[in-house]
Amino acid sequence: MPVPPAPPNFTPPPPPTGTPPGLGGASSPKVAELQAILRKANPAYQGQGKFHEENGEILAAELPNCNLSDLSPLKGLSLFGMDISGNPVREIRHLKGMPLRNLFMENTLVTDLSPLKGAPIVELRLNGTPLQSLKGLEGMPVENLYMLGTKVTDISALAGSKLRQLWLNETPVSNLAPLAGAP
Repeated sequence: MPVPPAPPNFTPPPPPTGTPPGLGGASSPKVAELQAILRKANPAYQGQGKFHEENGEILAAELPNCNLSDLSPLKGLSLFGMDISGNPVREIRHLKGMPLRNLFMENTLVTDLSPLKGAPIVELRLNGTPLQSLKGLEGMPVENLYMLGTKVTDISALAGSKLRQLWLNETPVSNLAPLAGAP
């Protein structure tokens, strides 16, 4: 079966209030400080990440293919959207408690989703990860889930979900019964 075309590029979620967020650059002290902390924690990081701000608050982070392995500098941020795809990230405990709605972590080394438990994630992209379990996604409002090429076999964590799109090509999933009643 052919693999479907890649989904569209990361688009940060709409900000919760006011005007659209701006792209934080060197002129933003908060972004400059975060870039420096990311570089210190990840020596191979060259500062190519982009951050979206509104009213001085960082709301979204675009960090694909940035050689990040340590996400600790992001701990405590109230991010609504994040793309960490293509990074050698193994664990995501520092994302715990974030109000993430969109999270892209394709082609990472992440194997545990439990730190995401309770997050309001609507779109989650896990393509190409070594993930074997969806534990942690129970009861989440996920509508779009991309998990092509993962090692997940059991999708029971998605039972009762509001799932509208599920991409699971090249996975060993064989039982779709947990999705009965999904929209």
